Amino acid sequence: MVVERGIADKTVEQSAAAVQASRPRLFYLDNLKVLLIMPVVMHHAGQPCGPGGDWPIAPGPLPGIDLLLMSLFFVVNSAFFMGLFFLISAYFLPGSYDRKGSGQLVIRQIPVVKDVL
Repeated sequence: MVVERGIADKTVEQSAAAVQASRPRLFYLDNLKVLLIMPVVMHHAGQPCGPGGDWPIAPGPLPGIDLLLMSLFFVVNSAFFMGLFFLISAYFLPGSYDRKGSGQLVIRQIPVVKDVL
């Protein structure tokens, strides 16, 4: 079955492309996301050896100072990195809402509401 695209689909794509071309890319946010991803990778890589890992294969106890440093890293890292990711995404929410309207926002939240209930 062949589905032909309508004029409305082409118009939406053209307007989205025009809006994308008119706005410059925010490279500082790209750089911030890269800097935030690095501690996330280190956090997940350190979980098997760190405190509270609950991994089936224990690598052995860490010396006191290593355990303290790793615990401090986990606490500081988990205190801010997810919040900053949410802050970055919230920065783009008003513009996306203005372009797409409330319909897209509601449609995309239906699976979340279904999973919560």
